[in-house]
Amino acid sequence: MRNEHLAAGTYDFRATTLNRVGNALFEAGQLDDAIIVLKANVGFFPDSAATYLTLGQVYEKKGDLPAAVDHVNKAATLDPSNQFTLQTLEKLKAKLPKH
Repeated sequence: MRNEHLAAGTYDFRATTLNRVGNALFEAGQLDDAIIVLKANVGFFPDSAATYLTLGQVYEKKGDLPAAVDHVNKAATLDPSNQFTLQTLEKLKAKLPKH
């Protein structure tokens, strides 16, 4: 990413780019760093359903199911036609302890 924009003297901080960075950190197992980047991304772009979904997936991997459900639910609210998000939300809810 840096090399793509270095020649122009700019950096790309669009929602999709920051989400890619968060995903890369997630895939590398750097969950805490992924959370930092993705939280910043939802702060800059609060309507980014994809970022909330990714953040939910990171929280699931960390074992924080309530946070995972909250973030994936927000993604589903922002993009209610996304079947993958809706399926992910149902799977996460099923994993929550029953009271």
